[in-house]
This record gives sequence, C-alpha cells and structure tokens, in this order.
Amino acid sequence: MPRPGLLRVSPDDGHAIELEVWALPAEGFARFVAGIPSPLGLATLNLVDGTRPKGFAVEMAGLAQAIEISRYGGWRSYLAARADQATGGIAMVPNSGTSVS
Repeated sequence: MPRPGLLRVSPDDGHAIELEVWALPAEGFARFVAGIPSPLGLATLNLVDGTRPKGFAVEMAGLAQAIEISRYGGWRSYLAARADQATGGIAMVPNSGTSVS
C-alpha cells in the first residue's frame, strides 16, 4: 500500500501541501514509530503558520519507486483523484487543512 512522505527541498522549489495534524499520546509513540515502514521516517515539518510538528519524510532511496503527487495538493486529494480515475466518476476533494512549506 502506498504511503505519503515529504521530501525536504528549498523553499523556492517546494509546493504547499495540505496535511492533517494529529495528536498522539506519549505512551503510544514507541509503538507508532515501530510500525513506520522504510523508506519513511519522521522529520520536523515547517508549516506556513510557523508551527513545526513531526511528520512523515521519505528517504532519498524511496524516490525511485515514488509517485510525485504535489500537483494534487495533498495525499487525500491524490487518493480521491485516483479513485475518480478508477471509476470514471467525479471525485469530491476536500479543501481544508494545513499547508506545509
């Protein structure tokens, strides 16, 4: 199953990406991190509102098989477009969230 990951680039080369910020209890962190598959890892993200939460980043080695989805604006929009292509219907794409820069 494909998973989303961000690659850090210079601000002039990046795209604003819609994302979700989730809260995770400290006692569940170790179990959560243990389940992150390679080539994903955790990194500090730089959000346009100035906050810096942890999020999924992709290792350079993972880019060989990766699909560039920046043009979709985010993971959920990409999944909706993919579902739309598979069914030939109209996908409903959410337009809310937080952007990363």
